[in-house]
Amino acid sequence: MKFNSKCWFTGTSYCVYILATSEFKIELLAVVPYLSITEALDAAKDIFAENAKRFYKINVAVKSFDSKNVISPNFVKIETNTPQRDVVLVRLVWVDASGQHRCRVIPEKRFKDSVKKNGVGLTVACMAMSSATDGPAVGTNLSAVGEIRLIPDLSTKCRIPWATQEEMVLADMYLKPGEAWEYCPKEALRRVSKVLKDEFNLVMNAGFEIEFFLLKSVLREGKEEWVPFDTTPYCSTSSFDAASPLLHEVVAALESLNITVEQLHAESGKGQFELALGYTECTVAANNLIFTREVIRAVARKYGLLATFVPK
Repeated sequence: MKFNSKCWFTGTSYCVYILATSEFKIELLAVVPYLSITEALDAAKDIFAENAKRFYKINVAVKSFDSKNVISPNFVKIETNTPQRDVVLVRLVWVDASGQHRCRVIPEKRFKDSVKKNGVGLTVACMAMSSATDGPAVGTNLSAVGEIRLIPDLSTKCRIPWATQEEMVLADMYLKPGEAWEYCPKEALRRVSKVLKDEFNLVMNAGFEIEFFLLKSVLREGKEEWVPFDTTPYCSTSSFDAASPLLHEVVAALESLNITVEQLHAESGKGQFELALGYTECTVAANNLIFTREVIRAVARKYGLLATFVPK
């Protein structure tokens, strides 16, 4: 790195120096829009200090900027050849009537010995819970009385990319062996697909455009608030640069699940992105939608962000 200027400010007990470079300005301007004021100041101090170390050949460590929860604008390589460890837990996943993803988690041995065939019991009230309360919504006629069986759909069983000692599998809902529950979403889609095929010789394919917001936590007057990750416009290259490491991991995780991503870009909302999946047979597409949302939320948490799919 070349140093273009050097300024000294001296005093009786200390000496302060500033080393300014064109490269420093470029690097700092590239990351400042995505940092808090405190983080930006710490980053500037580190860059100045590192430049001084190199210029004066000072052998000291510089550690003031904590970047563990900040997404770097540089690409983060994802290791794809990491050996997989033995599965310890299996998540039995379902989606309720309000769109909430829920799961029961079973030790892998019990899953193989029993749950794989017999499933687990679940109160019927779980299908009627709203997104606001853990209780059945008024008017659903579903209560804590009565149970169904969550039976794993083994065709959907897969290793979880962000938790390599776990697997997840989507669940069908049965009243008893061979009798699907009328409120089972997967069964409802299968029934409609069968009607289209049997009566009209049609096969329904589907592809989803998944829009989501990335929010970051900030403190305002001592209170935590979740604010948009950035404020850039539609299809902004800067926005994609800022979230690039996260999005790379999302795409890699989806590829490991054999889910095709056709394209992705920054949307018009603040901190909003869109990811378009390839189209496929509708029951498979619905499964892919569930897994994709799981991936996006999990990877966002890894970067200290909150991913939400609520409308803007």
